[in-house]
Amino acid sequence: MDEARLRRKIAVIMAADVCGYSRLVAEDEDGTLKRLMEYRELFAEFVSRGRGRIFNTAGDAVLAEFDSAVEAVRAAMDIQEALKARNAPVPEPRRMIFRIGVSLGDVVERDGDLLGDGVNIAARLQGLAMPGGICVSRAVQEQVVNKVSILFRDIGAQSVKNIPQPVHAFVIADPPALGDAPPATKLELAGRSVKARRLSPVLKISAAVLAFVLLLGGAVLVFNARSRISSQSGGLATTGTNSTDDAAKASTAAWASLAGTPLKPMEVPFVTHDTQQIIQRQYMTQMGPKALAIAGAAIGMSRNAADEEAAKQEALAQCETHAIASRKCELFAVGNTIVWDHPAPRIAKEGPLAPRFVKMATVGEDSVPFMSDEAHKKILDEYMKMSSPKAMVAGPYGRLDYAMGAGSTDDIIRRALQMCADRAHLPCLLVAVGDDVVTRVPQTMPPQGLVNMEGQNVLPASARQEPMKAAAENSWYALARDAGGTFGIGTSSIGEKEAINAALAECRSKGGGTGCTISAIGPFMVKPKS
Repeated sequence: MDEARLRRKIAVIMAADVCGYSRLVAEDEDGTLKRLMEYRELFAEFVSRGRGRIFNTAGDAVLAEFDSAVEAVRAAMDIQEALKARNAPVPEPRRMIFRIGVSLGDVVERDGDLLGDGVNIAARLQGLAMPGGICVSRAVQEQVVNKVSILFRDIGAQSVKNIPQPVHAFVIADPPALGDAPPATKLELAGRSVKARRLSPVLKISAAVLAFVLLLGGAVLVFNARSRISSQSGGLATTGTNSTDDAAKASTAAWASLAGTPLKPMEVPFVTHDTQQIIQRQYMTQMGPKALAIAGAAIGMSRNAADEEAAKQEALAQCETHAIASRKCELFAVGNTIVWDHPAPRIAKEGPLAPRFVKMATVGEDSVPFMSDEAHKKILDEYMKMSSPKAMVAGPYGRLDYAMGAGSTDDIIRRALQMCADRAHLPCLLVAVGDDVVTRVPQTMPPQGLVNMEGQNVLPASARQEPMKAAAENSWYALARDAGGTFGIGTSSIGEKEAINAALAECRSKGGGTGCTISAIGPFMVKPKS
């Protein structure tokens, strides 16, 4: 060996390997090799962003070198998040899933390649990671802790092949999976205490078990996250006509645009919680000209741009590489100020449209509203064929949407409701979570749209509280009116017909007589019927 060509140094090494690569090649060699090349381009992009370099791609492996442990871990997390989105359209048995290991140690450089314990340990740590996960050495964890907000799970000293001393390892813990940690597991939150960490204030949802806790004040039912969520690409499939677009635009005035307000990463709509964290740790910490673009669940960020215009162009270009075809990339922020000229998409926190999760039925034509539309039947058929996590929502004018994708069930529901609300400029209704319908659909009269409690100005405030209370108690409720504005509200814990009869009786007792008709049942506007 020519000693003059060798250089010893300390480096951070990232090692990645495909799970089940031999099986993938045996089943479809050409397709697997093509996707491997595409995924390596993704690795190259994120490694370059972290100021690293790829030095070896033998077989299905990717080996990269970084000067910074923080940049290496950030790159690994971004790569895994991007791979989730890339894998989403691929049938589950054909998905190419990587494990990633990161070590800090002594290496020898020879003609651009790296050898030594640092490389070997990274490869062994990769083998300790879960599919789609990341495992790091103690030295890396110590470099990263208190610099970025990451949860580490201490898995202790591990004996690994061809390494004489046990390697103390940590896995980066997915927040939805923390409930699976054994009691003896030590959890460390870099930069914060575990108690300080919170899921979404609107929803906390389990993908495995519907454990219901009714919050009567807000009519929101809370789930605890207890299981890993399978990863699929973010997206919101939509259907329906544009006949109500003018009505939707007319309601825009009631919502103020976000443009000109400070950027708050954890409030960026449509994206997953993980993506919000990426914005927090990579975008907000940048100095100088910068821009952020979004398109549904996809984002693009500039990095070290020369000026503001260059930052905008880079952010849009990055966004377009990740966005699905039906989504247009828009600038969301320039610097730390939002430029996105949309109102904040709202999720109802109380009343008829507040998300609730008591299973009412299994998803099907009889249990999902607005099935008189053939396009909606097609949407329902697509939805039923998809695996969880997924959620179906309804817009105020009877338009059905569904969402599936990366992140937790909480992410899926929030994104679906936000994207629907952004389009309609009114809160939308959560119809189904997974294969469970979570709203009561009227059976006596066909739904025509959703109740807009903000638009019920003809009702006194005391009367508007009745549907709010009934919704919180998960009771049936109905609204009856006559042509002169006389109203009646009926509620029942027994059934739909009882609520209808009570509403008609109250309306008639107030002077409405036989002119009283039912206009709403539960969260739905219905075709008037006496």
